Amino acid sequence: MRIVFAPRSKRFVSIAGALIGAAVLILIFYPPPTGKQVGDPPTQPAEVETNSGESAGSAPIAEFALDAVQVFTVKDLCAYGEHKQHFDSEGASDENLDEEIKKFVANMEDTRDTFAEIENAEFVLAAALLDKNGERRFDLFGDAIAMNPSNPFVLWHAVATCSNKPIQCPYDEWLQSLIEFDGQNSEVWVLAAIRLRDNGDAAGALRAMQQAGVVTDSRVYWPETVELFERSLAATSELNHYERVTWAFGLSAMSGPIYRGYVDMCRDESVYDRQWANACLSYGVHAEQYAKDMLAQSIALSMQKIALENLDDEKRLAAVIAKQEDFRSRGMFRATPSALQQTMLREFIVASNPHIYEGFLTEFKRSGEYSAFEYSTRETQAWIEAHEHLPCIP
Repeated sequence: MRIVFAPRSKRFVSIAGALIGAAVLILIFYPPPTGKQVGDPPTQPAEVETNSGESAGSAPIAEFALDAVQVFTVKDLCAYGEHKQHFDSEGASDENLDEEIKKFVANMEDTRDTFAEIENAEFVLAAALLDKNGERRFDLFGDAIAMNPSNPFVLWHAVATCSNKPIQCPYDEWLQSLIEFDGQNSEVWVLAAIRLRDNGDAAGALRAMQQAGVVTDSRVYWPETVELFERSLAATSELNHYERVTWAFGLSAMSGPIYRGYVDMCRDESVYDRQWANACLSYGVHAEQYAKDMLAQSIALSMQKIALENLDDEKRLAAVIAKQEDFRSRGMFRATPSALQQTMLREFIVASNPHIYEGFLTEFKRSGEYSAFEYSTRETQAWIEAHEHLPCIP
């Protein structure tokens, strides 16, 4: 299905600031322990090869990453106490927060420049995701697309980022390519619906939203984005595995879709049109079933709730509200001091242990975030129990 788009008339409201805040907090909770900066080059810069075979040297990224992996040791786990002490004593202060943000921004700019210098679609995409300068950022996206024009991962990030400021990029062209190469992804069709609606094409927007509820998949490429940053840092820095993964998780938190546009569109249109309510409901049911990350699943439930309120379906609405309550009660959302400490320790071990980290992302892509959370909880607890005689084990 091809769509011809007209010039855009509106902009989206961004929630990127909230994502940046989350990423900064992650980095404050787990600051790199060695004093090395993310932008620091390796002693002998690695040459890389793209996944598509476009060679920029002799050593593939995967091989370099394997060479750089360190075995998770007792010493690594005992270092957790230093990180916990930093968080308890200094990590939450306003003065420290300001200082960490300044360091974070400076390191991010250095890292972006390092990535941008490598003629490789993956590195250039990573540079674009780190760049906050609109014109330069979209030039980098354009360069990455030119290097690999049929890669849905590259196109997704370009379009998802561009959706907030389409006047600064060839949004319609990129979106059309994304539909061509990732047309079974419901998230792509929601972006198309938003675009058509903003252009005044109500009928086209409705058709796109209906398509979002019947395709075969729903993905926003979060685990792939984590892997992108970790691989890029492995090939361009001397950061150890823990440091690379910590940065990768933090940076990926800034690279998600802008769900505010999803919710606003369905809330506004469902009030007046039952076809819209049904289309948003179908998308919500689809995304709840097929989306892998829990934020997307939460948004899916919210969209179901909005649609069912306007359809006056009290029975199904009650069932969705019950699902939302169950969703919030799951272990990974508990905010008790004990649960937070367990989460910090679990995430520290996941970032430090290559085996558990890779298993976490594999499980995430296969079965979803909650399943990956359960996997990492089991694996980290097993590791701790195997070393519970150590005095540093909490």
